[in-house]
Amino acid sequence: MSRFFIAMRWKRVLAMALNALLAATFAAKSELHGQSSDQVPSGAATSSDFLRSMTPGSLTNLTTSHPFPIGPFAAPVLVPEAESQPAPAAHHPSAMGTVAHATATAEYQVPVRDYGQPGRESSQPGQESSQPGQESNQPGQESSQIFGSGVASSSLPQAVDHSRSVYSPDITTRIPHAGSMATGAIRSASTPRAPWRLRDWLGLDPIQPNVLVGYEVMHLRRSNDSGGDVSKGGDFGRVDPDSSNRFTVARLLGSMEQVEFVFTGPFHWGRNMSSPGPVDSNLDFGSAQTGNSSALNAADDHRQSQTIKLASYEVNRRTSGDGLSSYLVGLRILDHNERYHLESTKGASTGDFRLSTDNVLAGGQVGLSLSRPLSQRFSLGASMSLGAYFDFASGSFQVLNNSTTLADKRDHDFRVTWMAQPRGFLNYRVTENSVLYAGYEGWYFRRLATAADQRLGNVLSSDSFALRTRDDQLFYGWTAGISAKF
Repeated sequence: MSRFFIAMRWKRVLAMALNALLAATFAAKSELHGQSSDQVPSGAATSSDFLRSMTPGSLTNLTTSHPFPIGPFAAPVLVPEAESQPAPAAHHPSAMGTVAHATATAEYQVPVRDYGQPGRESSQPGQESSQPGQESNQPGQESSQIFGSGVASSSLPQAVDHSRSVYSPDITTRIPHAGSMATGAIRSASTPRAPWRLRDWLGLDPIQPNVLVGYEVMHLRRSNDSGGDVSKGGDFGRVDPDSSNRFTVARLLGSMEQVEFVFTGPFHWGRNMSSPGPVDSNLDFGSAQTGNSSALNAADDHRQSQTIKLASYEVNRRTSGDGLSSYLVGLRILDHNERYHLESTKGASTGDFRLSTDNVLAGGQVGLSLSRPLSQRFSLGASMSLGAYFDFASGSFQVLNNSTTLADKRDHDFRVTWMAQPRGFLNYRVTENSVLYAGYEGWYFRRLATAADQRLGNVLSSDSFALRTRDDQLFYGWTAGISAKF
């Protein structure tokens, strides 16, 4: 019996201690609710509310938000209305302090409870309960609102009750998706799309340069000037050097690769000469020459002219390994042609002799470029390009006497040739994306058809012209230019 009374006594002591603990807990809860009603603005989310909303499975009205563009082309993000909250008939100023408004920088939607009075949750926006401590009709119900900075915004006059468009003025980082936080996965930050949609359509990088533009002045000389004189009045003389341009436009595919289009030329070299008579030509007319049927022989005056034209078109893919070396693979077309004209005057008679050659080279090329830094801004380097081409060569000549055509012959040839382009250069880096450079380079062509290399027999016979493609050509000179990335 004594053991029974002792057990009953301890049971009574434990019950009294438990009642005292519960009374102290309820008193502390009432005091905390009183403090929260004074410190937390109406309609704002507290830290405890936010932490509770981040608990897995508590986001009942979460709407997934995707990155969207900014500016005039911004795509709207619809905010769904709360299922349990009817739309208010009219806006009342008194409701502004009781509902959390959407902030300008909001992107994700999280549930926020309203605290109108201590220990009470509002069942409708702008409506308060008449009895302290009374909760809403549906305990645990959460309203779907935009979670902002925790401070009620006065810039938006109405509560978030209906689906509407929300735009972000400037988003450089994204708030991690709440669902991702529940699973432990954090979504990486993304860069906002540019308002200029053409950049997006072309796949341009909004941070790194996308295009390289280069301009270069070239001053080249033609080395082989021997031959080509049809008149016996004297030597023709050297061809003067010519200046032209090289344009480069490249699409950057990253910091180490690009696709470029290069146009060079057109170059025009020329020379002229006049010889007083009596003067003969080197042309063979057979019996017609003895009969003085052409005004090109025993003429009172000979006037000679020669022009050479050169142009290049390239499409290359250039890859750089370490910034100091690069190689290219591409396609190239070169156009080389020459025109020779002899005009003769003999009394009232006039004579003309015209000779032309054309070379259209089409094929592929490879190249290698190496450079060595001399200082922080200067670097010295060299490059070499080699190409193999199909040469579509053709030639023709005409002989006229007083506007009468005595001969008009044509011929063509198809063969494979090659071309080498060595170059040395000095670079000066002005800024991170702009470079000044100067260099010296040469263009060497193997076996072209030129006017000086043609051998003519009797110009009046049927087999007097057979096109020759055996003349090597070298062009060389200095270059200077600038390139910039955008």
